[in-house]
Amino acid sequence: MKKIFITSAISLLLSTTGYTQDSYRHDIQLGTGLWASEQAVLEGYINLFTVFFLRKTVTLYERSNGLYGAYRYRITRRISAGLSAGMTLLNTEEPLFGLSGTTGDYRYVSALLAAEGQFHYIDRPEWSFYGIAGAGLGSTYERNSRTTTGMVEKDRYPLVTIQVTPIGVRYGKTAGIFAELGYGYRGILNAGISVRLK
Repeated sequence: MKKIFITSAISLLLSTTGYTQDSYRHDIQLGTGLWASEQAVLEGYINLFTVFFLRKTVTLYERSNGLYGAYRYRITRRISAGLSAGMTLLNTEEPLFGLSGTTGDYRYVSALLAAEGQFHYIDRPEWSFYGIAGAGLGSTYERNSRTTTGMVEKDRYPLVTIQVTPIGVRYGKTAGIFAELGYGYRGILNAGISVRLK
């Protein structure tokens, strides 16, 4: 029994060492997100309140597009953790909270930094299938103007945001491409390039 235990322990140690030497530890991503909702936390609370207490339909918010960079360190075979930094921009041809048909514009820019965890469902040298969850803080600058009245409103406020990405696919051994489907600050659809380093 003692011999089996020692043999198993040595095998496990060797397999772990082999994994560490042959696999990547660092993953760097640069991507663009479409239909981002960096206001996901606030939007979620408002919509829950609207549906359950006011018994009304969900409010659809304006969606922005963004650019993101991420660094992740692989902790175990299935789990990676890291940081994501990004910026989103929204520009409409109609002022927000204005009368329908009012001319003017509404724009905002958000910058954020988030901590992320990644779980690898399947990870092969050439491709991987994964999910991501993240939460972070940021700042938003907004400008709302109405041409007819000449009124311009400017505001800056802090931002708490989240991202839930149940589906992510990456293809390529060292340099590769990725596409993700989720909800939050990265957008409903996020895609870009990725580099893995040992």
